[in-house]
Amino acid sequence: MPDEKKFVSMLGYFVNLRYDLDEEMIRGLLRFYDLAFRENLAPEPKPLEFFE
Repeated sequence: MPDEKKFVSMLGYFVNLRYDLDEEMIRGLLRFYDLAFRENLAPEPKPLEFFE
């Protein structure tokens, strides 16, 4: 892939990143951790901690 296309691809990726979590996203994240634990794919989930 030419450098210009790589740059455009990476720029598109970074522009679409979100750095906040709303309530729905937090619920989804907790559900993901819980399901992974139930399937023995991850350790038991711990409470989420956020820095402000």
